[in-house]
Amino acid sequence: MWRNWALNTVFVFCAAPVTAQAAVIINEIAWMGTESSANDEWIELYNTGPTEVVLDGWEVSDGMNLSIALSGTLSAGSHAVLERTDDDSAHGAAFLIYTGALPNTGATMRLYRADGSIEDQVAGGENWELIGGDNVTKETAQYTSSGWITAAATPGRENASTGSTETTTETSQGTKTTTTSSTGSATTKAVSAADELSHELTLTFLVPTVAYVGQPVTFTAEATGLGAGVLSSLRYSWNFGDLGTAKGEEVSHTYRYPGKYIISARGAYGEYEAIKEATVTILPVDLSITHSPTGDLQLHNDAKYTIDLSRFTVAGIKLPDRTKLLAGSTLTIPKRDLAPSAQLLTTVYDSSGTLALMS
Repeated sequence: MWRNWALNTVFVFCAAPVTAQAAVIINEIAWMGTESSANDEWIELYNTGPTEVVLDGWEVSDGMNLSIALSGTLSAGSHAVLERTDDDSAHGAAFLIYTGALPNTGATMRLYRADGSIEDQVAGGENWELIGGDNVTKETAQYTSSGWITAAATPGRENASTGSTETTTETSQGTKTTTTSSTGSATTKAVSAADELSHELTLTFLVPTVAYVGQPVTFTAEATGLGAGVLSSLRYSWNFGDLGTAKGEEVSHTYRYPGKYIISARGAYGEYEAIKEATVTILPVDLSITHSPTGDLQLHNDAKYTIDLSRFTVAGIKLPDRTKLLAGSTLTIPKRDLAPSAQLLTTVYDSSGTLALMS
């Protein structure tokens, strides 16, 4: 569940929250600690579903300094208070004691299931401005059906229904204005689109710079910069520049015509998206066959560039990997290595098994 709201810059409008159905949510965050100690931080989970949830193998992480391994069972409609260092951080018994700290400068909290997928996510923003909390009064950030509010702490209990909220807007000149108000019902937090997205996702891929007509080309994408749960949930789509498309982390494509093509790969999941482009040159395979006076077979590269003949089959003979023929060069296969039929009909198949030449 992604629980933050966006206000587009220059042209101001509220965008609908991006939401995924989650049974267990991050419900309250005491990133500021308590009046007793700034180290008395705690995080509250809440099971909104109708059945209990086994948390064995689950994890709460901010992707930086905090990684909390969960275990146990959370009953339907119950709260679980995770307390830092000891059981004195919040009133009531702790569901779990953890080590680590939340930065006052803000973080994005993620709740991972045992399989590494994301159950819930809360983007705190810079200085936690997207969800609230007060480092002076020690009021916590609390989630309600209408959005996040700042209110007196409620560890292990139902969250407050009223509190203070902030609205952040940005003018066309880029000036940010923040106002704080007290309201009877929680209001949404509005931020610029640039503030909402972290742009942490980076996409790279393995793409050959040169390939050949009629031969399958393998493309592989790799994403970095985010947690393992998000990276494993990414969905990849490819555009090969010749009307061909594919989906998957590793794909294969065969070009029918020579030319230069722009390859585009997109990795996306929820609010995260990255696009990477590269150029591939597809060359024609320009070969010809002759026979010497002594009956040897001669395979000529008539192109003005080197051709990779790896795994080509010439007159029934499979060429080994990394066999390359320079521009204007000839590969000679002795008559003694040829089948008698090769004198009458000689075929050349490319690495995909497609007939490339017959003489």
